[in-house]
Amino acid sequence: MKWIIAALLILGLSYVIDSDLLAYAMYSLLTLIAVSRWLSRNWAEQLSATRECSQLTAEINDHIGVELEISNKGGLPVPWILLEDVLSKKALQHTPPSLELQTSRIKLTMLRGRQSKRLQYHFKCNRRGFYQLGPTILETGDLFGLHRRFQDTHTHNFWIHRVMTQRNVGVESRSAFSDSIHRHNLIGK
Repeated sequence: MKWIIAALLILGLSYVIDSDLLAYAMYSLLTLIAVSRWLSRNWAEQLSATRECSQLTAEINDHIGVELEISNKGGLPVPWILLEDVLSKKALQHTPPSLELQTSRIKLTMLRGRQSKRLQYHFKCNRRGFYQLGPTILETGDLFGLHRRFQDTHTHNFWIHRVMTQRNVGVESRSAFSDSIHRHNLIGK
């Protein structure tokens, strides 16, 4: 919006000082802005992404594969697309991380009209928990960097668990019967 206001002000100034060259430059700039906005909006609307996960539940030390397919449904080529599958901070903050990435989950690519490409990445499950895969963020824009468009897609929930029997838990009961419920005050009597 700032570019348009500045170009219109300079265009008005060019009429005041009677400068045809400055007016031509501002008309060219306004045309460039309009075309780049239309192209970036058109490109972003034509993109779609789908995610397939090899499994949605896992155990510790399992290796999981994720495949993202990005498609251009339109007839115009998209010169650049930055594709990123977002993982939660909880999944990456520990050392080693809860979901240890084996390959990159970010890709910069170009798509021709009605073309599809795939991004595959893998991670190792190091901790139990409930993790979110996605959303997938698609970023595109014009070649001049004036207008960038973002689009996000669906998410998947991912569960890492470890099945334990009661003998392996190691919690002792004060009662001879395991079905009885005891209530103990944590503070006071």
